[in-house]
Amino acid sequence: MFVLDLNKVHSYVDIITNSSTVIYTWSEGSVEKAKELLSAMFDLFGHGDVIIEEEFSFGILPDDFGVSRDKLEEEGYTFVHDRPEPFWGDESEVAREKYNGEIDAISDKLKEDFILNNGNAPMWFSEMVEEALDDRGWSDYRPSNTLVVLPRNDKYKDVIEKMISFLYSTDSDGVRDG
Repeated sequence: MFVLDLNKVHSYVDIITNSSTVIYTWSEGSVEKAKELLSAMFDLFGHGDVIIEEEFSFGILPDDFGVSRDKLEEEGYTFVHDRPEPFWGDESEVAREKYNGEIDAISDKLKEDFILNNGNAPMWFSEMVEEALDDRGWSDYRPSNTLVVLPRNDKYKDVIEKMISFLYSTDSDGVRDG
């Protein structure tokens, strides 16, 4: 029997090619796998009657995706807080947090509604998500994205947070060696 001793390998990339390699991952395939995992968990604990699609909403969103204040204003959203001046000054920290907080709250609500409604959202928002998930041929690399699972019942919130935390708990580092 062959046993590979990973403690003697320079890096895990060496296992693949022993050269410079970049490894990219995307979450598109994780929606079905997340549904299967949740179904298996419910079955294991005697709740096989739970219909996963009725209890949870699933979707993929681009990493670090948000909507600018300009775009939100263009679409008719209004704000209470104006941009503080100077924006980056220490004296503006509280005002800056309020200013950004309004933008983040609206953007987060749009993302949540997008997932809860299976991608149905205002047309402009759906188009922004689609464009952010598609590199449109400008590079050989697809943009990073993230699995989002939203429980429809708060009693499942903790298990979903732990599942997503586990899924994205991996850490990586890389350097170019050639």
